[in-house]
Parts: sequence; structure tokens; C-alpha cells
Amino acid sequence: MYDKNQNPIYPTGTFGNTGPNSTNFYNAPKSHYIILHMHQNTYTPIGTSTPKTSPVAPSDIDVFNFTKLLDYTDNKNATSILVNRIGTYAIRVNDVNKVINTFNTLENNIEAAKSFIKEYDRLVMTPHEAVPLDDSAVMNGFITFVNTHLVNGQSMGLSFYQAVYDNQDNITNWVKL
Repeated sequence: MYDKNQNPIYPTGTFGNTGPNSTNFYNAPKSHYIILHMHQNTYTPIGTSTPKTSPVAPSDIDVFNFTKLLDYTDNKNATSILVNRIGTYAIRVNDVNKVINTFNTLENNIEAAKSFIKEYDRLVMTPHEAVPLDDSAVMNGFITFVNTHLVNGQSMGLSFYQAVYDNQDNITNWVKL
């Protein structure tokens, strides 16, 4: 799921999340508006037996699926929470119309989808592939991607947050990145 070569775009322009470790959720009710998942420390690419270090940032598929969730639920409180080796993060909606526009554009415009993946790969995957354990470079690349990538001439309408924990491991606040 994390290799740029394993994130195919299907001919219709939709993103694919496939493979033996892929999970698909079918017939989720409209009230389903939270995605919670983790990126483990390593993964084994399809067709190999050698584990690789997982990027800490949400994947391009994670971002696309989040826009799809908002399109499906129409719930401005939609949230995608990611737990990884360096912390807990959340993608949230800051502009419903822009998020829905992002989903519709990526779903229906193959060139926009290719541009989205190319920019994600440049900002997130290239630093990860250069130095797999440089988590700050990968996360900073993702923050730049979420805050600056334009789809159809406008921002994606997303915000990215990091959880703040107290000394008893309770989340006490979220900081916008």
C-alpha cells in the first residue's frame, strides 16, 4: 500500500486499494464518519518477502478515502485518525465544499488524480525512499502536501492535526499542523 508503484489508478480514474492486506468496508451506514487505522513500523510489499519501513504519514489513498467518506456521509465532522510509531494524527474537514470538489475531481479526472499522486510522491515518498527512518522529513512533506496541493485550482479543504498527550497517555488537545 505504501510503495508508489503499488497505488494504482484504475482506468475510471478511481484510486485502488488492493492486495492481501487491504481492508474494504462495505455497506457502512451514513452515520459512519470516523476512520481509525494505524501504520505499522514495517510492511512487506506485494511480490516480495523483504519487510520495508512504513512511512509515518497518511498515504495518498488515506487522503482520497477521507474525501470519499465525506462525500458519502455528508458529515462535516468526518475524521480520519492515524496512529503510528511517532504519534496520533487526524485529518479533518475545514471546508466541506472544497473536500467534496476534491473527491469529485480525483474520482472523475484521471489527470488530476495523476497530479495528486505525483505531488504526494514528490513531497512524501521521495524523502521516505531516500531515508526511510527520517520520520520528520516524511511528516513535514505530508503537512506541506495537505496545506498546499491544489485540486481543480483550489485547496483540498483539509486540516491535519497532531494529538497532545499528558503524562498518563491521555489525549488532552489537538494541534493543527
